[in-house]
Amino acid sequence: RQFKGDGVLAIFSRSVTGPDHAAGACRAALELSARVSSIGLGPECPMDERLRLRIGVHTGVVATGPIGTADRFNFNAMGDDVHIAHRLEQQGRHAGQSGGDTILISGETLAAAASARPATELAGVHSFRGVDNPQTTEAHRLLGITV
Repeated sequence: RQFKGDGVLAIFSRSVTGPDHAAGACRAALELSARVSSIGLGPECPMDERLRLRIGVHTGVVATGPIGTADRFNFNAMGDDVHIAHRLEQQGRHAGQSGGDTILISGETLAAAASARPATELAGVHSFRGVDNPQTTEAHRLLGITV
């Protein structure tokens, strides 16, 4: 995990989590949304002010490893696919459902998680700037997992 401001980067590596890494990432996103939604902010807090999440999930190749010196060590993940996941999270601002969390997964993640039969709806096709190899990515709103 990596914390940046109010964001968290979680990596589901095939070498660590197995061949169902994409489905595991989708399940984790849904569970995180459900758990945060179940946390009450108290009766004095109006429901329209509850914490809302935007989550972007993308499947691809990333470079991971230690960066820094012995006295300031940081484990990091880098690459275009990290940026695409971040851009999907940002796109959730525009694709969000009123009053709820938004989980956007890429077409690559949808294909890789096919064994879990994710329930989705198309949220648009996007070209993301700031990546070395610009590509067009389908964004799908994740609604649930069947299996």
